[in-house]
Amino acid sequence: MPILPPRHMVTHITTILKKDASTKIKVLQEIIKIATESYNPSYAKTWAAKTLAIADIYGNWDESYAELPRYLAAVKVGNPGTEYVINTTRAPGLMSYMPIDPLRRPPYVYHRYCARHIGANFMRRYNKKVGIQVKVTAMEVQKRKYKRQLSKMINWDDGKIHKDLTDLDQPKWSLAYDGSRRYGSCTTNVSKDLNGVLKEARHLPITVTIMTTFYKSVEYFFSKVEGARQRKDNNHILSKFAMDKFEH
Repeated sequence: MPILPPRHMVTHITTILKKDASTKIKVLQEIIKIATESYNPSYAKTWAAKTLAIADIYGNWDESYAELPRYLAAVKVGNPGTEYVINTTRAPGLMSYMPIDPLRRPPYVYHRYCARHIGANFMRRYNKKVGIQVKVTAMEVQKRKYKRQLSKMINWDDGKIHKDLTDLDQPKWSLAYDGSRRYGSCTTNVSKDLNGVLKEARHLPITVTIMTTFYKSVEYFFSKVEGARQRKDNNHILSKFAMDKFEH
């Protein structure tokens, strides 16, 4: 069978990607093989086909970046008091948009570093002990304890480690000084805690990802409020989870 270009594979995988954009490449390869009755696409070509299909369904990635500030501004108007935190270490494409427009800067959007990535960077630059201590310091929520952890590194490597760390913008990497913008979350891994709620938002262009996250979060908390209201109407002061803990 002749080699199929990625664009010709799109028709075979669009339906499943509409249902689940996180479908693995190996699954898509098998779908294409079955649909064509013999063609076995490479991983790279299947990845390219998936990228094209996602763009067809949800829009172009570059256009999505450009649309993001307008969407965030609209959400903020409809939900007064809303703030956004971009928690990352390596996202030059996304961060390049932030300084251009006032809507991409505080008080609309806040940028924070992932403590796990900061620690990993220091571990690669110095050693494992340094990386661990940097993460411990970043995750301290009390300024007194933060300063105590930071002081432990003041003489390490003739003060170079301490200087490298304090040269970073403090609110961006430390919970003690971030103004509670991250609600106590210090790493991008917080998304893993929400996978069950936000699974549909993965592997999508950025604006669609945030849009899906927003509506899924509202749906999730609305259901929790309804459950809490029902328990209150039935004279239950505590949640079922808390009651189970007390009873066992």
